[in-house]
Amino acid sequence: EALKQHPLGAKLAGLDGWLQVALVLLAEKFGSGGGNKVWASYVQSLPNSVGSPLFWSDEDLQLIQGTQLLSSTGMYKKFFMSQFEELQEQLFSREPAAFPASVFTPDNFLYAAAAVRSRVHAPLDGEKLALVPLADVVSHSRNANVVWQSKSAGFLGRGQTLSVEAIRPLKKGEALKTDFAPEKLDNDVLLDYGVVDGANFQGGYTLTLSLNENDPNRDDKLDILEQAGLGGTATFTLTADKDPPSDMLAFLRLDALSGADTFLLESVLRQEAWSYMNQPVTQENERAICKAIAEGANAALFDYGTTIDQDLVMLRSGKVQRGSNLEAALLVRLGEQEALDSAARFFEQRETLLPTLEYYQERRLKRLGLMDDRGNTTYDGFFEKGIA
Repeated sequence: EALKQHPLGAKLAGLDGWLQVALVLLAEKFGSGGGNKVWASYVQSLPNSVGSPLFWSDEDLQLIQGTQLLSSTGMYKKFFMSQFEELQEQLFSREPAAFPASVFTPDNFLYAAAAVRSRVHAPLDGEKLALVPLADVVSHSRNANVVWQSKSAGFLGRGQTLSVEAIRPLKKGEALKTDFAPEKLDNDVLLDYGVVDGANFQGGYTLTLSLNENDPNRDDKLDILEQAGLGGTATFTLTADKDPPSDMLAFLRLDALSGADTFLLESVLRQEAWSYMNQPVTQENERAICKAIAEGANAALFDYGTTIDQDLVMLRSGKVQRGSNLEAALLVRLGEQEALDSAARFFEQRETLLPTLEYYQERRLKRLGLMDDRGNTTYDGFFEKGIA
């Protein structure tokens, strides 16, 4: 409703919600605004900069050279600029009086888009996106003490109210803190919100896997993945404190499945195929996935300009200012490198254990009663007892 009442409201109809909010914010922040004192006072209270790497200097961006964060930052900026160019062509150039070129600039648009992104949290995101004065000053922490709660209000429950509710007892004067994105790594939190919780950093590495495009059995494998709720490309999160996800190992085994092992792709086994992939199939298959990830993780570590030990020394030196871009960069680099190092060590160690693992054929023989729990055949017992 607030957008509809703004002078630009009618001209923005049909755009995505976040774009409408960003353009109104831009007009209020850098232009003459719309004469609404509530909007004006709120927008002018917003900081003039957002801590996201989108606005870091070239020198500071060098601090995250080789990281996934740097790549994501580039993709974000490319996306926002493509949105601006589209708006420039389809809206700004056709309505120059409403969207003066001196106000609706690429830099101002990038600020407005990032400001909206940094101040919008669940449950008021997506289709329910909204900027909420006062509530959005609650800071980010992995050790949260409050959460946002949205409730229906007004006639027939069509309106919304937002409350900030404590999730534990609060001391007098204690700062309110909420976790902006519990499900995200802090790499993404830094990019989206421009902040990190240095005391409780949640770093990691996002690994994207795709089925081999030239695999002759690709269609069968895609069918199995779809039944498992996945697709030909899947993303998995690696962290230093946890083993790789079981679904990731299953995806890798399926992708590496070849030769005689592809009988597991037959239609008669289709319903059980994914469960088979959740356990070692053959020693050769397991060795292939161990080598692929261990070698890939070690190769990725070489792309960083520093080592884990070097970053730890710097972080603990006492020379890094709390809340600085340098601190954030060190935490991001450490989070990514430690996750990669952990993955490499996990699969290197697993490769040494291959002779001790149980594979599909052994499990099948045991289910048929043809092998005991120690791996010995029971065929002789069949003959001794006159079974065969």
